[in-house]
Amino acid sequence: MKKLILGFVLLAAAGPETNAKPMAILQNSLTISPTLTTDSCYILRGVYVVTNNAVLTINPGVEILCEAASSLVVTQGSKIFSNGTSALPVVFSLMQNPGLRTPGFLVGQ
Repeated sequence: MKKLILGFVLLAAAGPETNAKPMAILQNSLTISPTLTTDSCYILRGVYVVTNNAVLTINPGVEILCEAASSLVVTQGSKIFSNGTSALPVVFSLMQNPGLRTPGFLVGQ
């Protein structure tokens, strides 16, 4: 079975930013087709697998904070739609204070 793997290798991690939005944890397997909206703060924890022909839709302006050694895996038949725009990008960030983040901590394959 072919897989598309987006791996995130994080060299350092700290606590999440202070955010008034409710937190949603992305972990384990996804077999339904949710839409991530700007109403929540998302934490990518461990390996999150989009499988069973599920579709993960990410709306413009969504930020996903990645914990150490977290990965997003999309299996054959499943899909991810990242609908960011130049004004409202979809952002995957290191789960670290914004002032301490540096480019190159997240690696995609």
